Amino acid sequence: MYEVLLLLFLVAVIWVAALIGVLALLAGSGGRLGLAGGDHSHPYLDSHVSLASNRTAEGGKTAYRLEKLPLLLISEGKVIEENLRQTGKTRFWLNREVTLKGIKGIRQVCWCTINFRGELYILGDKNLS
Repeated sequence: MYEVLLLLFLVAVIWVAALIGVLALLAGSGGRLGLAGGDHSHPYLDSHVSLASNRTAEGGKTAYRLEKLPLLLISEGKVIEENLRQTGKTRFWLNREVTLKGIKGIRQVCWCTINFRGELYILGDKNLS
């Protein structure tokens, strides 16, 4: 239970840090936001938010890219179906990835997230059944 609370705290800290970063970048860019170009076949994994500050020729142009926060796929041994759907992945794929990490099955996963690059972070708990 302590690990779950610690992970929830870390996620909250990441959200606050991201919010502070966005506010700081908006303050420096005059509030202009733009989307990066490219093919967006998976809205979560392939899309990135880009923040560009338009500066004069003598100052040059500086572009910033903000990455999306990780999605929670498994919590306390239960799959979050909506988040899994957003990634374009299946339960079969998720179960295979969990077993490749040496965990017997989804029901023994305490916490599983996926970042915008498709990398999984899995915390197993042998006490879950």
